[in-house]
This record gives sequence, C-alpha cells and structure tokens, in this order.
Amino acid sequence: MIPHLLFLVSAQFCDTRGPVFSPGRPPTVGREVVTAGQRATAVRPDDKGPELGSWIWSDDSKKDVPVRFRKRLTLAESPKQVKIWITAEARYRLWINGKLAARGPADAGRDYDTPAPGPWFVDVRDLSKLFKKGVNAIAVEVFPTPLVSSDATSGHPGLKASIIVGGKNPLPLGIGTDTSWHAQPALDLDQSDSKNGFRVDLSKEPVAWQSEDYDDSDWLPAALTHQNSRATLVSELPPAMEVEIPSVDSARVSPTVSPNAVGGGARFSGDGAYTLRFGHVLSGYIGMKIEGHKGTVLRIRSNERDAPGWNRQAEIVLREGLQVVDLPYFDSFSVINIEAIGVKEPIEIKDVKCVFTSFPVQYLGDFKCSNPEYNRVWEVCRWVTQICMQTHHLDSPHHQEPISDAGDYLIESLNSFYAFGDGTLARQDLKKIARTLIQRKFQSFHTSYSLLWVRMLLQYVDYTGDIEPLKELSPVVNALMKQFEGYIGENGLISDAPNYMFMDWVEIKGFTAHHPPAVIGQGYMTALYYQALGDAIRLAMLAHNEGNAAHYNDLREQIKRAFDRELWVPKEGLYRDGKPFQTSIKPNSWLPADRDIETFTTQVNTLAVSCGLADPSRTQSIMSKVLSRPDLNCQPYFMHFVFEAMTSSALFTRFGPKQLQRWQIVPDTQSFYEMWGTGDLSHAWNATPMFQMSGRILGVEPTSPGFKVFRIEPHPCGLTWAKGKVPTPHGLISIEWKQSEKALEIHFTVPANTKAVLNGKVFSSGSHSWTIVNYNVS
Repeated sequence: MIPHLLFLVSAQFCDTRGPVFSPGRPPTVGREVVTAGQRATAVRPDDKGPELGSWIWSDDSKKDVPVRFRKRLTLAESPKQVKIWITAEARYRLWINGKLAARGPADAGRDYDTPAPGPWFVDVRDLSKLFKKGVNAIAVEVFPTPLVSSDATSGHPGLKASIIVGGKNPLPLGIGTDTSWHAQPALDLDQSDSKNGFRVDLSKEPVAWQSEDYDDSDWLPAALTHQNSRATLVSELPPAMEVEIPSVDSARVSPTVSPNAVGGGARFSGDGAYTLRFGHVLSGYIGMKIEGHKGTVLRIRSNERDAPGWNRQAEIVLREGLQVVDLPYFDSFSVINIEAIGVKEPIEIKDVKCVFTSFPVQYLGDFKCSNPEYNRVWEVCRWVTQICMQTHHLDSPHHQEPISDAGDYLIESLNSFYAFGDGTLARQDLKKIARTLIQRKFQSFHTSYSLLWVRMLLQYVDYTGDIEPLKELSPVVNALMKQFEGYIGENGLISDAPNYMFMDWVEIKGFTAHHPPAVIGQGYMTALYYQALGDAIRLAMLAHNEGNAAHYNDLREQIKRAFDRELWVPKEGLYRDGKPFQTSIKPNSWLPADRDIETFTTQVNTLAVSCGLADPSRTQSIMSKVLSRPDLNCQPYFMHFVFEAMTSSALFTRFGPKQLQRWQIVPDTQSFYEMWGTGDLSHAWNATPMFQMSGRILGVEPTSPGFKVFRIEPHPCGLTWAKGKVPTPHGLISIEWKQSEKALEIHFTVPANTKAVLNGKVFSSGSHSWTIVNYNVS
C-alpha cells in the first residue's frame, strides 16, 4: 500500500476533478473524451522566476499528515497574465477558484537506499485564464511523502510558491507563500486495518474548501519552516497530458447494483459490487461523483488484471448528499472494482472518471509491415512506454519506483525517440541520475545501471543532437570512469566491484542474478565498463577533452586483452562469466561469497559480442550457440542486449523473428508481462521490440548527433514489406521498402540539412528511390 498518502477532496455541488491538461495527441484507447476548459500551460524551462515565497507549513500538523493551504487575492481587473512558480514536499494539488489547475512537483529522483539529493523541482505554470476580477482563491493541498516511498523526505508537508500577476496599473503585483496564508492539517488517516488499506470519513472533510466563497477564518496562519531548506531548480517538464478515458463495459455486477448506460456510474439498492473495465492497462487518476448517505462505505480498488483484487485501495466513508471523491495518486489498472458496504438506503454513483495521465507526447513515429503481429507489438510497446513516462521514466506506474533505474530508462528513452521524437524527459532524468551519482560518491546501488547511464547519455546526444548537457555531465562521466577503474583487480577485470547488481531476474547455479557473486558477475560488469569507456571516448571528443579520450582508449585495450586471457574457453567456444576467488571484496548482503563454479551465461557472452570485446571472427559462432539454446535464461529486459548482439554479429535477420515472437500480448490489458508470464502488466523495460522494429527492421539509426548523418540498413527478417516514420530534430524520415527474391526496393525521404547512408552511397535531402540487387543483411 501507499503509506500516508490517500487524501480525499470532497466538495458539495462543486466538481473539482481533472483532467487539467491535454497537450499533444491523446491516447488511442477506446473512445477518448478530451475535456475542454481552462488549463494551466507550460512556461520556458529557463524561467527561474522571482524569489517571493518562503517555505511554509502548519504548526498544528503531525508528521506524515497532509496539509491544506489557502490564500485570497483580490484583483481590481482581470489580469492579462498570471504565472506561478510552485513546489512542495513532496506532492501538491493546486486549485484556482475551485478548479484543479496543476499537480506536482516533478519527481526529484533518488537512489534505492538514499533520500533525494536535491534540488527540489519547481513547476512553472501559466494560470492566466483561471483568475478573474474580484476575489480569487488559491488553494493547495500538500502530501508529505512521495507516491510510494516515505524515506526520501522529512515527512513534513512544506509548500513554496511565488505568483506574478501582470496587467494594467496597479498591476503587476507579486505574492509568495508566507504567514499571511492560512493552513489546516488534513485528516489523520486511519490505517489500523492494513488489510483494507486506508479509511477516510468524508463527514469530517471541509466542504468546497478550494472555492473563493469558503470561510477559512478558523484556520491557523501558516508557519515559516526551516526544516525544509533544500535548494530548488525549475523543472524542464511541461504539464502532464490528462485525458478522460471512459470505461468500455461493466462486469461482476451484484444483483443489488444497476449500472448506468453511460458514465460508469451505478445505483446500489443494497450492499454489492461491480467492476468497470477499460480494455487496456492505463496510468490514471480515479474520481467519482456520488449521491450518498452518511456511514455507507465505498471501496475503490484498481487492478491491472481483469479480476477482483487491487494494487491500491481506498476505503471511503460517505456523508449525506452529493459529494465528490478525487483520489490524488495515479495507478495502473485495466479495471476498477467498486464495492458498497452498509447500504441502508439506496445510493447512486453518478459517474466515474478515469483521467489518463502521461508526459505530453505526439505520435510522430510509425511502423507497419507485412506481419500484423509485429504491428500490434510495436503499438503496445509505444503504449507501455508512454504510461511509464510521467515526471520521470518510471519502471512502471504499478510500482512507481522513484529510484534511478537507468537500465529501464535506457530502453524507454530509445522508444520515446522513435515514437514521439522527444528527449525532454530523458534530459531531466540524466541530470537527476548524475546528482544521485555525486551524492553516492559514484557508487550507485545498482552498480551496472550507472554504466548504462553513460550509454543513455550518448543515445540522448545521438538522437537529439543536444550536447549542452555535456557541460554539466562530462565531469560526472569522468568521475564514474575513474571509480570503476578502481574496481579493476589483479586479473585485469572488474573483480573488486562492491557488487554486481543488476544482471537479470534469473537464477544461475543457485544464485540470483539480481546480485550474483563475483565469479558470475566479473565478465558481465567488465563488458559494460568496456562499453562505457567507448561511450565516454565519444562524449569526451564532443566535449573537446582529448586527454580523457586517450586514457579511456588505453584502458579499453588493457581490458580487452585481460578479458580474452581470463575468460575465453576454446573448448566451449564461449566466454565464462569469471574465475572464482579473484575478488578482494568481502561478502555482504548484496555480494554472495564465491563458489568454485564455472558458468557460460547468455549475459556475459551477449555483452562480449554487443560491447565489442569478442574478436569479430568469433561473434557469429558465439551468438549462434547462445541463440540455439532451448532456454536463453534471460528475461525481456536483457533481451534488449541480446538483440544488440544479434545485430553486431550479423544474425538479426536469422534469429530476430523467432525471438520477437516471444512477446505475447495479454488480451485484458493489451500489454506484456514484466517478465515471461509473470510480474506486472505496465513495465516498459520489456518494450525493446519497438526499437528493434524501427531501428533494425525498418533500418534507420543515427550515426552522428541529431541525425545529421543516419544509416538506412533494413533487416527484412522474412517480411515482404515494411514502412514507417522516424522523428528527428530536422523532421520526419519516411521510409518504405519491399523485398523480392532478387532485390530490395527502397523509397525514403531525407530531411533538410541531413544525409543518409545506404549501401555505401550518400543521399542528401529530398525524396529518393533505390534498388539493391541480391540484398542480404544476415
């Protein structure tokens, strides 16, 4: 369950629910209804704004209890522009005159076992259309902990905001959070029955407290707090997309329940339950309007699977009359299970709103081919990538881990480039992870993920052409490379790492590969370091640091010799994972003691090929052996690297189709399991088929920053045709190819100021057609 979070807003005859924003193209799920009306809009990310506000909180509040804040503002005229700079520890919802205007702030990011290093993100929003002449009410509720984890904050609900109102004289004026604001602790949530989650009694809730007419004279003045003195930084992210998604039907309906024909509501004549189904896994907020009676209990249970049960539950005790329930947290679900208990008189749920939310995207990229299953898989990959794009690349909206999972983000950001052509979220994530690495002295909890952060950074540069972050991040890359250089043992491999997390969710010789011993992790971690050094060379050259590039190159040559000397086993024709008893690091909770074993995993051999450690004369033999195994013993996440190795060994067309068939769409959720047949149904680390289809089958990848030069190299994979679009900073690349027995016919467009390389020939901007006889990319 979510500790200390659930807090319900109730307003009689005043529906304060979202959605708030709907920029970009709405999701293509069911029948979309984009709610019109007043919305806050984004402001330039470099707009630092005034320092008018101080951190405030309620002197009367207990730790981990939400707090409400209010401020009245009387304007002599309708303003031309109103902008707010707002942050909170740790989450806020902002209303202007009773209308939901913003949620936030952007997640600050942290590692698994450490608090957020800071700074705390500030959201900048344009609220001009929400203010009016006369009395205006600014209302904010602050939740003291993030969506899931409670150890990243102080537990005290602080708020900081600055507002500038622009117009004719006597405007403009500026206000900020201070002791003139009013504050009130929210309800102390009853969590005594952990089995049933949270229990909130709406009869104790203030009515319409967000509106300008509400009397807050009995609230206490807000107090200045020095508990929260963390630095702040303006978030680069725009407001989230919020789109209302209607349910498709009802299921598991009790005899006492009569569902409405539209709107998702129902009438209860007695105790009972029903289920709303959406036909698709969603990341969304849940709200409902209810005509109820005091004492009746509603249980709202969201579930990814079309089944009873829940991931997060709210238990609501109703009051008399018309009331609104608005859950402040989002969840992933394909169904909402609703149960009413203690119904002595009939109650009616007027409507149920599911407000889908994600980072605002546009569907720019596309992929279609002669295999309809591939087309469906590509679209599912796009969807699960989108629902994981919130204020950072989530592992999933089911788990909502706030930690720096660079391995997940690596795949999700690649998909975002191909589907949406947007690197904004990746850019902010890269900087957040860098701050976490500095906080932890470059020893992240998931050791391997810090190396994948370097690859993610290089991918960001290649796909966006934006090298500005290198000014800030190059020193972090250099410090990280130096840290890993210290992990090189006497055998020339990474054998003195503090641990070897994260390898894969599999078992190897009785060890979990989440944190294997050194005898299994040495080769794997060494290969990732070798790759990161290569990435660091390119980044150093872009940053004009030739000295570091030369040093990294020398290290790579030493590592390559050691890798071959220590791990290649000629009789097996494979690399072993490591040698036992080579590490000087004592066993700990994340590093099991070595045993005298010898293993030849898919993971180390795949990375030896994809990272360039294996001699080119061996790569096809190695991957043929690995891919011919009945069980690769790797999960969907690691398959991303298996596909990389197939490509670098020229085996993608031969083995790719069989492996792509392993992705099976779950009918109820139209998504994939997190792992093969198990786990949650909203994970995007398993969505690598999108990149493989657009980048490999369609055959478009950048070879210089921002697609100034890109490669066209289709892998037909037994298909007769494929077509699609790839977004770039210079415009869309359109490509269509047809494969016959003797030739590959390709039609493509090259955006202005870019060049394409196809079969050794260079093409400038414009439309082109080309036929290659006896085309073969194995």
